[in-house]
Amino acid sequence: MGLMSFVLALGLAAPVDRPGHLEASAPPRAVGFDEAIDLVDERPSVAVRDEAAAARRGLDRRLTGTVSQPQILVQPGMRVLPTDRQTFAMQATVLQSWNVTGLGRARRAAARQETRAFDAHTRAQRLEQRLAAARAWIDLHAVERQLELARHDAATSRTMVAAVARAVDAGVLARADLAQARAHGSVADARVIALEGQAHDLGLVLARETASDPWAPLATLGPAPAPVLPDDAELATRLAAVERLPPVRARALTLAAARARAVEYARQARGTQLTAGAQIDRDDRDGLLAYGILGVSFAGRGAGGRAKADAVLEQAQLHAADLEDTAALTASVATALHELHHTRAVLEHLDAELVPALGASLDALLRQREAGEATVFEVLAARRALAAAQMDRVAAESALNWAQVHAWLLLAAVTEEPAT
Repeated sequence: MGLMSFVLALGLAAPVDRPGHLEASAPPRAVGFDEAIDLVDERPSVAVRDEAAAARRGLDRRLTGTVSQPQILVQPGMRVLPTDRQTFAMQATVLQSWNVTGLGRARRAAARQETRAFDAHTRAQRLEQRLAAARAWIDLHAVERQLELARHDAATSRTMVAAVARAVDAGVLARADLAQARAHGSVADARVIALEGQAHDLGLVLARETASDPWAPLATLGPAPAPVLPDDAELATRLAAVERLPPVRARALTLAAARARAVEYARQARGTQLTAGAQIDRDDRDGLLAYGILGVSFAGRGAGGRAKADAVLEQAQLHAADLEDTAALTASVATALHELHHTRAVLEHLDAELVPALGASLDALLRQREAGEATVFEVLAARRALAAAQMDRVAAESALNWAQVHAWLLLAAVTEEPAT
């Protein structure tokens, strides 16, 4: 009994370190973290928005202050009386109207604000997609590492089951011991199956976020990112400027564009219009008259009232949404900063306390097992606890990686975003 238990304990004493590579018969395409982030810029939607913005800026420069297209009026006729002077007659008039209260400037200003708002929404969308791709990569990387640990634990469990089966056949252990060993192996195998499913699903998520083949899951390549961040005080100060983050900038510029449009519509509806033109009148065989035309149009009472009322509601809705988005994003930034501290503390506790303590407990039980003072299943329970703690450590390290990358991407967005 003592010799067989000692042999089993030696089989369970192998360290629960991560193997170097995932085992897969047909490994999926692997991408590094930087590559995954860069692939965001290759999404078709990004190219569409960039092309539209370039085309819009070209059209903005061609805007004018005219309120209508040139008008040409032709009135053919016939002189009827007196009968001895009957002849073909014709009038031709050319008219063009302008707004003389700055409609052209207002139009160009509104168009520029709309294009800037569009660009800001594009930057906000790019930031959102970068964050999604980063999160997908980090989550997948963590599950892959946990899968390696689970496969190693399952392999150790199979070795243990085989050893217990031989001990049962030799009459050293009872069949209840074999059932317990098989139960442990079944749990280990089930964990592998569950993590394989998670890795497949997260690989599809990463493929989606990087605009890759949506039917082919991706895998991660290389270590997790370790961005260099400023100290906590400077980071908090710089991220406190949430008004410079792309989502807030986009909302603010959308509101500015709505105000500029309101000015444009007001000048178009209530602005003074100047009409100039010329008229040619032929009412005789030998006669030709030419006239100049100059007219002024003033807005009457109530002109533009409907557009002004609509603008009031539109601006109010945008302003309210801006306040809500700013508050939500401020809370999100505060949460991101807290996550940096919290995840770092959790990982430090696992590294300094829990994992070493469970490792020491396993070593002590192995020594006791050698002396015949502990059972093989006590060693198994200790090993299971250490393996669980090591998987928790992977999750904690992944959470810290995400907190660092989240803060890093937000900081880059604040730094790159223009202040005006």
